[in-house]
Formats: sequence, C-alpha cells, structure tokens
Amino acid sequence: MGKVNAVLPHWKGLLTAAAILVPGFVVQAVESVSANFVSTATVIQGNGGAGARVTYFALQRVNPVASAGRVTAVGATTLADGNANWAQNQFNGTNGAFYVEFDSGWKADIAGTDRATKTLTLADSPVGVVTGNAYRIRRHLTIADIFGKNNEAGLLAGPNNAQADNVLLYIPEMQQVLTFFYSNVPGFTGWYQDNYTSAADVVVNPETGLMVRTKSNRDVVLYGAGSAKEGVNLTTVYPGFNLLGTLKAKRALTLSELNIYTGNGTNGLASGANPAVADNLILVNPDSTTRSYFYSDYPGFQGWYDASYQASSNVTIAPGTAFFLQRKTPRSGFYWVVPAE
Repeated sequence: MGKVNAVLPHWKGLLTAAAILVPGFVVQAVESVSANFVSTATVIQGNGGAGARVTYFALQRVNPVASAGRVTAVGATTLADGNANWAQNQFNGTNGAFYVEFDSGWKADIAGTDRATKTLTLADSPVGVVTGNAYRIRRHLTIADIFGKNNEAGLLAGPNNAQADNVLLYIPEMQQVLTFFYSNVPGFTGWYQDNYTSAADVVVNPETGLMVRTKSNRDVVLYGAGSAKEGVNLTTVYPGFNLLGTLKAKRALTLSELNIYTGNGTNGLASGANPAVADNLILVNPDSTTRSYFYSDYPGFQGWYDASYQASSNVTIAPGTAFFLQRKTPRSGFYWVVPAE
C-alpha cells in the first residue's frame, strides 16, 4: 500500500532465484464461500524426506469491516467523517494496524485516529477520494493471524530460522525476502524475524503472496476464515519482482481476465515482441517448475503467450494462487485494478 513512484534499489537476482528454485508445491482447497465469508484450507507439503520445500500461496480473505461511513472532508493526508464515533487511536498504535478502503479499490494504512476532529491520518495521500465517498476500515492480517499466535498452524518450531520452518514474505518495495520462524526457546516462544525481533504483528497486505519453507517430511494444513473481499481491489506493482495474488475466494481468472494488461504500458503490464522485452507473469507449478507468460504486441500475434510462444489467454489463476510479476526496468510502478469477485 505504498506509492508506486518510490526509488527502489537494484534487483538482487540470486535472492529471487533461491526463492523460485527451491522445490515448491501449491495446493489450495476452499472449504466454503458465502457472499461475504470464506473458509479455506491450504496444504503446506513436507520436504519429501530431505532438504527443504517451498509452498507458494495467496490470501483469499480479509478481516471483517471494523467501521464504515462516508467522507465529509479530505486533506493532503487525512480523511474526516463528521458522523463518526471513533475512540482516540482506535485504528492505530497498540490496537493494531488498520487500513481504509474505497469502492474504487484504493486503500491506505491508517497512521492516526483523532476522536475530537473525527479525522484519520493516512500513510499516503488519498488517491481519487472526494467528499461523499463511502469507506470501510479493516484491521490488517498479521503473521500471527494467519499462522496462529501460538503456531496453531503446526509449522516446525525451533531455536532459530535455520532449524525451524520459515515463513517468507517478499517485500517488492525493497526487492527483499524477509524470513520468519516460530521460536520454541523457553521464555522466548513466539514469532520472530531472522534477526530475532518479534514478528507476530508483522502485516501481510491483502494482495501479497506468501511462501512457507518446510524442513520436515510432515504435511501441514493451514486453515483460515474471514470475509471475502467484494468489489475491485487496487494493488501496487513495483519495478522488479512482485509476489501477488488476486484476493479471490471463489472465482478463477484467466490471464485475459486479470485486467493487468491495459494496452498502456505505463498503467499496466508492458507488452513486447518477446518475453525478454515485455513484463513477465511467472507461475510456479506444483512440480516446482515455473512457466512465464507475456503479452505479445507483435503484428498478427497480439495476446498472451508463454515463453515457447504458445497462445495462453485461457490459462487460469485459481483462488489462492500466488504468482510473480516481473516489472522490467526502467519502467516505473503502477496500480493494478484487480477485477471484482
């Protein structure tokens, strides 16, 4: 949920190569979906008896709406609702991390809640928000929400990230992978980053893909439940690699339905005559291989193709699937408007 024109460091190729080339597995089973509720079960497969295996998946749910209303005033980095009845710091600080979303799909993190002025201070300037717009406030999902405060998911715990299973969170703004693990050291049990800072409250943005690196031969089923994300969703795509999901609970999308190719390379996927020139969408297959796709603008062959030049417009992205999007430099970032459920 950041600005797309941020200045970013050069892509570290070996980091993504390591994440992609470790044997991977993806299985996502949706147990139930209603108009506004989804329950999921994701299989995180063991390592097969040796080494490590990475499972890639994406969130299919968000937290329920904590507050809603209509904007009565807009500032440079603020929104006000004269009819709100918020408590001081209700949506920030020790209460957790929250964000505000709009029907346009745009969203921003909340940095402050002022009860007296009925004003929210935002981490970003409101984009396209005007007086009268409806808004919704939701609490961010965190590492502890997704995998359990006490590791209810059942990942392999350990005294450090080398011995424990790892939750890997890709940060596209910095082109880096953050590593988390569940510590079983007496007096220091809980979620930690690899630098031993507490990580239970680390935010996982709604559209973010996740990776879990397992080091035992034991399968784990990760259960989740929450609200289905209805309406469109606006997602920031940064220069370099992005690990994304569609935030869909029940509907698969074909590449042609993704709305990520807009015909304008400045506000969508950039096309090209071949995959070396165009931006790439990379799917990780269950057998750990990858398959890349690009949008061809070659005369007479316009459309989605894979790297072997097979027509691919009907290739589907199933709910819960994570994929890499490579935005080639020197192109700047853009906002991807993910179609509504």
